Amino acid sequence: KRGFAAPIRHWLRRDLKSYLGEVLLTGEPQIGRIFDMDYVEKIVKQHADGTRDYSHHLWLLLMLELWFKEFGG
Repeated sequence: KRGFAAPIRHWLRRDLKSYLGEVLLTGEPQIGRIFDMDYVEKIVKQHADGTRDYSHHLWLLLMLELWFKEFGG
């Protein structure tokens, strides 16, 4: 038996593209307390443009931001 990878790259470039930008780049994201938001914006843009694959990094940032919104206040 083998598991399968979720199509995160595809989701973040298409289906979740606007959601990703909304969560990570609008308002005052909590991840801004830890990460350089200029760099986060840069990798979101490069991933969306297809010039780089930051799917793993962006997925983790998205999950962290959602965690902060739910539990980290």
